[in-house]
Amino acid sequence: MIPSKDGSGMRDWWSTLLVAVGLCTVFYGCIPGGGADLGVTALQLEGAAESEMVPTVAPLRDLAWSGGRLIGIAGQEIVSMEPGAKGEVGPYEVWPLPPEVQPRPLIAADDEVVWLIDSARLSLYRLRLEVPLKVERFVLPGELEDAHIVDLEWDPERHLIWIVDRGRHRILGLRPGSVGGEVEIVKEFGGVGRSGLHFNVPLDVALDSEGMLWVLDSLNRRLLRVDAMESRLLEVIGGDSATSRSLLPRPRALCVDAQDRVWVYDDARGGLLMFGTDEPRSEESEPAVPIPSAVAHMVAFRGAIWVGQPLNSRVLKVVPR
Repeated sequence: MIPSKDGSGMRDWWSTLLVAVGLCTVFYGCIPGGGADLGVTALQLEGAAESEMVPTVAPLRDLAWSGGRLIGIAGQEIVSMEPGAKGEVGPYEVWPLPPEVQPRPLIAADDEVVWLIDSARLSLYRLRLEVPLKVERFVLPGELEDAHIVDLEWDPERHLIWIVDRGRHRILGLRPGSVGGEVEIVKEFGGVGRSGLHFNVPLDVALDSEGMLWVLDSLNRRLLRVDAMESRLLEVIGGDSATSRSLLPRPRALCVDAQDRVWVYDDARGGLLMFGTDEPRSEESEPAVPIPSAVAHMVAFRGAIWVGQPLNSRVLKVVPR
């Protein structure tokens, strides 16, 4: 730009430069792994001994813990962070996924491995968070091509991946073989229905300390504790009868903590409901922890419930009383 005689052109040039620098600074500070300066914020939630809000640089589609770090999917990247004890969030690490990997739900298998699944491309991926990212592919059976998979759970005792096929109202246990080989379907149960081991839009699964599987059966308004390997129903919480449907009118997410307490987020009741082994269950009781906005996924770790709210680009850390 050529300065005018009165200097206005030079002022305009400097103004443009300063605006550009400011925008670059803001943008750079919001890129995962690119100087993001984030921390937890104190959040007072009724029914919680302690609660904090961890902002995320992008909406996380799912949550898991691996190697002491919180892992999530953000677009075509895996993002990991380490929420600290003093209110800071440890350095973000970002692992760009190869373009052929279309991420769906995420689970952590152990301290080094996470899994991604893509039923449309009949692929299961094992990821090792190394530099560079190591991606190993397994082939899903053809019958899963039209599956609508909404959740995954790693079973360390049986070395199985439990998946929720919402479209066909069923639960399957998968066992990966050699890299590049076909995944074996070890167990399958379910089908559409309103009772027993039949489901109406299952959404979530979680394992307890005894290796039993908890299933969130959303439109039947109930939770099921299942011996999955024996296809045996052990316990039912809630249900769609006139006397029990108000307990879980619209359950959306599920996790089990280290004390085998079952935590459920119910969208209609607006909070976390807790079901312990010896706790009374009342349909009139208020949620154990009211949550201010919708929850998409939850995971229990380090004595807390980590609640994902992708619409708000944040994770809530809730320590129950």
